Amino acid sequence: MIQQFKEPNGSGILRLIEDEASFAQNYYEQSPGFNTHTIAFNKGNDQEIIIDEIKYTFPSGNIIPLMLNQSFRFSQPEDVIIVQFNREFYCIINHDAEVGCVGFLFFGPKPVMFIPLEDAELDKVTQLLNVMRAEMQHNDSTQASMLRMLLAQLIISLTRLSKKLHTAPDTAQEQFDLLRKYCLLVEGHFLIQVQIKVTASTALLP
Repeated sequence: MIQQFKEPNGSGILRLIEDEASFAQNYYEQSPGFNTHTIAFNKGNDQEIIIDEIKYTFPSGNIIPLMLNQSFRFSQPEDVIIVQFNREFYCIINHDAEVGCVGFLFFGPKPVMFIPLEDAELDKVTQLLNVMRAEMQHNDSTQASMLRMLLAQLIISLTRLSKKLHTAPDTAQEQFDLLRKYCLLVEGHFLIQVQIKVTASTALLP
């Protein structure tokens, strides 16, 4: 089942995908203009995930963030809950204060980060996904704000947990700041290019 929210006055898209027996993503076959970050949660047993043709074990009860330019597929996709969003729906640079360390979840120190969930984190993520699932059924003026807030809470929680698990205690703050500045530049450049394209398209209208 694929539930999708698309902002009526923009191009922001959020997807919640679950119980899909054949779900996979090939970056080179994606529809033009729909590049998404992905958060995948393995609710079933350990399984295989292939990322850019490299095999990994995707442990039970783990979450993995996947970049918009990564191709991936699962051996048991029906056991994976997937949240996807594009930059127009949630742009990291616009939510700097909420995330804290810009882009760490997707631009962190490792190209592949598995995030195991203990009972407390598992309960929190499950509750967020339940509310997101229910909110997908609403259709009112507050839906976009609510879904964006739920996504922000999920990203913040996973960012805190992944920083704790995937960084050494003696990691210098300067390294985080450097990564932060790099991600800000990337996101800022993206926004500039989008604005240029929108302005050019508007200029061509009769």
